Amino acid sequence: MSAHPQDLEPLTITTSSPFKLFNTATSMRRRVLVIVPRTMFGMLVAGGLAFGVFFAVKFTDQSAAPAYTTDQDASPSLTETFLIMILNTFRTLASISAKSTNTPSVVLFHTSSASSLSTALVLTSESPKCTLTISTAPISAPTIAGNSHMVVKKRTYTGDGDHGWPTKDEWLSIDELWSKNYDIMGKYCSEINGVPTMPTTDAEKAVIKDTIIKLDSEYHDLDIRFILAIMMQESEGCVRTIDTHSSDGIRNPGLMQSHNGNHACYNLEGACPNDIIVGMIMDGTCGTYDQPGGGDGLVQCLAKAKEMGAKEGSAQQYYIAARLYNSGTYSYTFGDALEGGLVDTSSYVSDIANRFRGCVG
Repeated sequence: MSAHPQDLEPLTITTSSPFKLFNTATSMRRRVLVIVPRTMFGMLVAGGLAFGVFFAVKFTDQSAAPAYTTDQDASPSLTETFLIMILNTFRTLASISAKSTNTPSVVLFHTSSASSLSTALVLTSESPKCTLTISTAPISAPTIAGNSHMVVKKRTYTGDGDHGWPTKDEWLSIDELWSKNYDIMGKYCSEINGVPTMPTTDAEKAVIKDTIIKLDSEYHDLDIRFILAIMMQESEGCVRTIDTHSSDGIRNPGLMQSHNGNHACYNLEGACPNDIIVGMIMDGTCGTYDQPGGGDGLVQCLAKAKEMGAKEGSAQQYYIAARLYNSGTYSYTFGDALEGGLVDTSSYVSDIANRFRGCVG
């Protein structure tokens, strides 16, 4: 509470009272010692906030802008703008930290306009390979080499995935595979589901491809052709595909028919939201151990195939991983035939090999 002028005791200094002069000077010094540190602290706080705003504006990645906005196109208020800057600062600092460590990190998937702070989807994963920021902006059509529409005859492959199986040099490029599968992707959703179902739209396909391409740019040791082949094998790219259940009762939802994932659009008649499409692909690729009853994704299956004895980066590693993804961790022993044993679909891995070569359907 501040004092009124009439309540202040007047200060009188006379040369005839040296002790009063000394006490007055001491009191003034004490006031200076209190005021100056407080002023400096306030300046430091203000400077820190100003630096935070500058850092957010200067270094936040503008390429990860939201792909679509809500129906309300109102400009954000001053308070919202400031909060967005602070949040972007924390996001940028977190991403810098994540690049220097193998520990998992929280990822923000922006799915709405910047004026709506409540629509950012947060995904986490126990696998460090699941750190990814997705921008669902449309991407340009790929440049295709060769005749991408040439019909490839299907073959039957048997054995352990090594000799006699297609090598990675025989696999088509991601652009060629995408082009070959584009028209059929999500075209026969009604036949797959057994009920009338809206086909996958071009906009939804763009989100699928953008997610897969971003995974390639972030993790060069994960061959993204594997993601596309598994997705086409599991759902033919139908974003509204129904859930299925494995022989041991595990729920398999979404594009990748993941292990108890929680992203699916089977009950939606309209457009499948971008963040759900991203979530379906991330669940199948990175696994679902961050969810109740979760399990392996492609990343974990590849790691287990290597532990079994497959050479890292070899085609055999991917074929074994496909077997594990379809039938489970304990469905295969290294060296055995990939079509034998306790498997859910005996031709599954052979089908994947054919998809790598460009077979569709």
